[in-house]
Amino acid sequence: MSEDKNPLPIQFAEPEKSTPSSMWKMAGEKDPHGTLYDRERANLTMGNLTDDELANGAFLNYNMPLDVQGILNGTSHSPIAWMTAVKDRIRWLSRSLEKAISEKTATGVVGDEEISNDQLISALSECRDVFHPPEVGAVGEREWIAAMADPLSVPSYLRARVLEMREKIAEYERRLAQQSDKEN
Repeated sequence: MSEDKNPLPIQFAEPEKSTPSSMWKMAGEKDPHGTLYDRERANLTMGNLTDDELANGAFLNYNMPLDVQGILNGTSHSPIAWMTAVKDRIRWLSRSLEKAISEKTATGVVGDEEISNDQLISALSECRDVFHPPEVGAVGEREWIAAMADPLSVPSYLRARVLEMREKIAEYERRLAQQSDKEN
């Protein structure tokens, strides 16, 4: 199959310059871990360690042989304990950052700067315009019209477009798999 013949022509927006903290949050879904990470850092696995200590400890110990005697004596941790601590810390930090940003955005203050409504509307418009506008009568047209009229509708529009893109990608992958099966 030549590279210029795409069986399902999909036009992707420019690649994002940043990575979201979580796909579930970007899709507007609930946290799959509920309130597990709504607690003090000290209550996490190896919560007594600073971020740097945890990062260094995990780097140095992730593939070390299991030291059962050291674990029983309380002088070492298993590799899986280090990886669990890193996983918990990353998830906790991610949620803590999102919470801090939400609190500052709700007050209209980020750092020492106040954000104007015009700046927020401009930022939401840029998010909305990442996708090409849907054609008349196409899926997502209603959400796009709402997002054009009301900046508060932009998140719903983006969620709808992301879900639409996921469905297109899944369909494209199914077609590629079918084509591959036929060729084999």
